[in-house]
Amino acid sequence: MLRSAVPVAIAGIIGLAAISHRLLRHCLTSSKYQTHKPQSQDKNPNKAGCTEPEAMMSNSNGIDVLDNLLNTRIKLLQDPQCLVKVAQAGMSNSNAFDALEWRKPILGNVVEALGDHNTHLIGVYGSDDAIKDALLEKVYRRVQRDKMFGMVVRASITKYPDMRKIQENIATQLGLTFNQKSKDKRALELIHRIKNKQSILIVLGDLCKGFELSKVGIPYGADHTGCKVLLTSTSEDVLSTHMHTQKNFMV
Repeated sequence: MLRSAVPVAIAGIIGLAAISHRLLRHCLTSSKYQTHKPQSQDKNPNKAGCTEPEAMMSNSNGIDVLDNLLNTRIKLLQDPQCLVKVAQAGMSNSNAFDALEWRKPILGNVVEALGDHNTHLIGVYGSDDAIKDALLEKVYRRVQRDKMFGMVVRASITKYPDMRKIQENIATQLGLTFNQKSKDKRALELIHRIKNKQSILIVLGDLCKGFELSKVGIPYGADHTGCKVLLTSTSEDVLSTHMHTQKNFMV
């Protein structure tokens, strides 16, 4: 899809920009030397002849702007990533994810990792939040379709994680009302409720730094083999070094 879109994008950029540049430059340069309206008959010398200099200044600036646009177009064409962005313009996040051939196997790889009994902590990283969100949505639809988990819980982790809010978010989706006020005791309540789920997927997005899942109240691995955790971040280091993910996938 992208392979066919890029040549179109290139042709559009080169053709339209070049034509519009020549036409507009011609119009502006022509108008610069056209005979202007007679000077005002107003006796005030400050008003007389003011139209012509303003028009010439406007035209001169317009030519400069077009020259800058042309130079920018050349620079854009020298950067392949810019062509990708142009080709993706107007696409939905989901279509943008599918547009790059190398991304297509990632969905299958993530789903395969989720089905691996020996893998409990999986990471997805990349700089484009929209692409990561599109992948998560596809993963969600796939696991729902294939009935891989009895329940899927999703929560966003901000730059400065508020553990209490994260606990409340997860508890709400689990239908749990906390009886305790302290974070540690709430974590125990969450652990107990999650362990009652034979199979559950917990998706935590937008990690900026590491934290202990047990302090939130998420059991996994030896504590609960039926619980899988899928994490997303812009940094692979956050996932592998601080969260100790077993498998990571770049998007």
